[in-house]
Amino acid sequence: MPKALTKFFAPKSKEQAVSAHFLGEAYFIATEYGSDRSDPCYVVGPVIHVARPADPAELGNAASRGLDQCRYDFDAPKNREDWKTVKFPLLEATRLKTWAAVAKHSNSLTVRRLGAVVTVLPCYREKQGFHPLMDRLVSLDAPERSGARAASYGGA
Repeated sequence: MPKALTKFFAPKSKEQAVSAHFLGEAYFIATEYGSDRSDPCYVVGPVIHVARPADPAELGNAASRGLDQCRYDFDAPKNREDWKTVKFPLLEATRLKTWAAVAKHSNSLTVRRLGAVVTVLPCYREKQGFHPLMDRLVSLDAPERSGARAASYGGA
């Protein structure tokens, strides 16, 4: 089948994702969007700000709200200026100027939901970003538990 036609017949992604950054005494949960039929991979917001909660369920609820906002109609960035707009909502929310500054000052994890299964993937800092710790990937069957698990990785 010609490559141009595969996008019409390939199954659409059902995965939802958020990127959670713990910075100072707050979490910044940014919704990830997909492009065309891709899994979510663009951290474009909206960004939910949650002060370090006493109850981890509050963090889980915020992550769930972010997951619910995931979309698949994001136009993939084509140049450097497009990429600046992708990063902007998280930079604005954290009041940092660059992605490297976010990486330097925060802890990060990714929360993904596919059907009733939620996965939490902590990341470690690199010079300009984050790298996933695949050996610490946790799968949860009950989405309401994701906040407690996320809090345990995010510096709580």
